[in-house]
Amino acid sequence: MGTEAFWNGLFDSRWDDCTFGAEAIRLVYRLRRLGYCEGTRRMYGQMVVHFGHVLAGSERVAAEQINEAVIQKFLREHVPMCRCYRQPPGRRYSYAGGALGHFLAMLREEGVLAPQALGCIPPYNGLLEGYCQFLAHERGLATRTVSTYRGFVRDFLVHRSLEIEPEALVRLSAKELFTFARQRGARLGVSSWNHLVLALRGFYGWLDLQGYQAKHLLSALPLRRRYQLSDVPCALGWEEVQRVLAAVDRNGLDGRRNYAMLLMIATYGLRTCEVRALRCEDIDWQKDELTIYTSKTGRTRRLPLTRRWARRSWNTCVMSAQPQFTERSFSRVDRPKVPCATSSITGWPAVF
Repeated sequence: MGTEAFWNGLFDSRWDDCTFGAEAIRLVYRLRRLGYCEGTRRMYGQMVVHFGHVLAGSERVAAEQINEAVIQKFLREHVPMCRCYRQPPGRRYSYAGGALGHFLAMLREEGVLAPQALGCIPPYNGLLEGYCQFLAHERGLATRTVSTYRGFVRDFLVHRSLEIEPEALVRLSAKELFTFARQRGARLGVSSWNHLVLALRGFYGWLDLQGYQAKHLLSALPLRRRYQLSDVPCALGWEEVQRVLAAVDRNGLDGRRNYAMLLMIATYGLRTCEVRALRCEDIDWQKDELTIYTSKTGRTRRLPLTRRWARRSWNTCVMSAQPQFTERSFSRVDRPKVPCATSSITGWPAVF
């Protein structure tokens, strides 16, 4: 299996004869099933081979001998001063912990290692798992994003030591939270810093939804801009949205269609591709539900049709704009009946 996978471009070198080479190959396939990109799979697999090479020395090491203490010793003593593969010391292997964490989890899933004992479960595990379940099932984030947020929030809870109860966490001041973020993000780039900020913001937002007063900490951490014209607003104000909607001419079929699409974007905060992909069967009038397919995560989410004015506008605009039944809710008025192009939707604000 390894040789075939090598020639298919999955791996950087032959791992069959290496220590933990077979395990590294199985880890790559496991990561592919979890949705990790090719570059991450290669780095994680190479790190497992690297780990086995260091442990082996003159003797071969069995996978049954691996545990958390061995991995922590490797990360603490070898990685900072690593000169393997003719690389200078100090090369950053920031992904080493994540790679070996997946390696350890795979060995436990396969039964090579015993499951983690209950006594070894950290006290913050329940809080962390609840937040990750919220990200995955309620917010619909991708597996990779949830894993990234988990790492940052775990570091924060470890930093708090024994003060990990929600009541103690919400009593923190904005200065204390910013001090941790500055220490944790001292060597992070702009993108990683923003992930750290979003992870902590989401965590405190989740605590606020659970009934704890945490709104005062949601704006404690600033995001870093990665583009020019950072003073340009990220979104239109509601008064500007009302002016855009009022500028649409609803006398014709195309005008009523455009108004309905803009109304959906303004009301539900949908992407243009989500509005464009909306079908008539996605609208459940009896249950007052709207099913949205998110192409970014490959999942569907259901939104309530609770505002009566939005439902009346939908009935008036969509049904009158589609005199003949089509699969798509929004299609071109002229022939043929094909979905609207994304470029035509994104250009509407400039026209109005």
